[in-house]
Amino acid sequence: DLHTIVFTSGSTGKPKGIPFTHGQSCHEAHVHASRADPIVDISVSACPPTQPPQTPSKHQQNINNKTGSLAHASDRESVGAVMAAGGRAAMCSCVENLFEDVRLVGPSYVSFTPRVYNVLYAEFARLWEARRRDFLRQNGPNYDPCELDRVRSACKAEIKPWLGARLQGMSVGGAALNPRVKEFLQEVW
Repeated sequence: DLHTIVFTSGSTGKPKGIPFTHGQSCHEAHVHASRADPIVDISVSACPPTQPPQTPSKHQQNINNKTGSLAHASDRESVGAVMAAGGRAAMCSCVENLFEDVRLVGPSYVSFTPRVYNVLYAEFARLWEARRRDFLRQNGPNYDPCELDRVRSACKAEIKPWLGARLQGMSVGGAALNPRVKEFLQEVW
């Protein structure tokens, strides 16, 4: 009982066709429908929409944020399941504004390819290295390690809003995450 065949983006090699049965699609819709609140699925399009996405109230719904065009397997399945469960779908303005749009919408759940999480980690690493260097220059070799830990925690706190204030969960599609990136995500979120 084949329902659809969707193709991966090919970000880790050759795009692969993934068959989805009617049962799988129904299960996905049931999972989304069983949540307490409606869901909004946000997809990033390479082309800006004609209107900016509407900003829902924090208390109105859970929001599921996806990146990529609707040509990607996970995006099409997710959008379809969200809509089947009575949720809404919206498009972010463009990839370059991804983190700005995500902050604006404030998702409760995100699912990105590893490269999006790599960008978050790289920004944290850049910030942490600059702050660590400043701290060591100001405090010399006899610094309090607990103070340096506080500087690192402050860097994490500065990155945390990049995925909005309501984030409750995340997943990754495509290739596996770098272990350092995974550890960073677990520490921050």
